[in-house]
Amino acid sequence: MWIKKINEFFDNMSEYDNSSLSLHFSVDLIDILKDRIKFTLDDECNVTILVLPFEDLKEETEVDNDGFLYWLQFTFHKELIDIILSLKNKFEGTQDNLKKLINEHKITPDAKKQAEIEKNNGELETLKKILSRVDTYRRNTFTNLRDIDSIENVIKHVRIYKEQSE
Repeated sequence: MWIKKINEFFDNMSEYDNSSLSLHFSVDLIDILKDRIKFTLDDECNVTILVLPFEDLKEETEVDNDGFLYWLQFTFHKELIDIILSLKNKFEGTQDNLKKLINEHKITPDAKKQAEIEKNNGELETLKKILSRVDTYRRNTFTNLRDIDSIENVIKHVRIYKEQSE
């Protein structure tokens, strides 16, 4: 799920988007997390944060800023790290397979092996791109979400965005 969302984020990014601007970052965060986290405004423009049902969580759970920080750093971050580690393992396995194919191709040149080498090269490039995007997104996101003060700042910007866009 996160790989697809992060790839869409990078593919749809325009020259106007700037994740170093706090309001842009908040809007992008809302978009990335919309399947897992819901931000709503009440009549007094207070932001309510709901963790949506997923896997072992059977119902929506309202959290405060502290709970949101906990979810981000112990659930979201862990899921991103798990993705990075699995992509890295797949990358290394593909890389080892490619080295083996290249060595075999040197001994006995074969068109079939050449096609397999090209396929593995393409797969390596794709994995490298995805791995880079996920890690870049993780680093940029958690630079902005490192402590409770930064969470409160993001929530404030979510409120501003929701208030102005509705």
